Amino acid sequence: MRLAVGGSGEGTLIFRGWQYTFSVENMTLSGMDNNPIELDGTVYNLQQIGDFEGVFKPTQVEKIQSGEGLTGMWARNEKGVVAHVRSTGQELKMQINPTGAKVTLK
Repeated sequence: MRLAVGGSGEGTLIFRGWQYTFSVENMTLSGMDNNPIELDGTVYNLQQIGDFEGVFKPTQVEKIQSGEGLTGMWARNEKGVVAHVRSTGQELKMQINPTGAKVTLK
């Protein structure tokens, strides 16, 4: 999974050799500069592509050494699909709206 987000954004999921574009709402990312923010991630428990859609709520946040920013976040949707999203090297602040980040396949 690769994702570029501001408050909403788009990403690409590769599942069983196919690429699927998706949108994300209610997820805010902010970096230390004005460059685009990119995330990489891994998706677990995905049996069929339709299960990727839904509302993801954070289950765990990861941080690295003080001053180096956030490294990633684990989130799960109502279908049991888990996404582990990670920064690609930038310091950033990641926040999911309390109602969850809505993922929709395009």
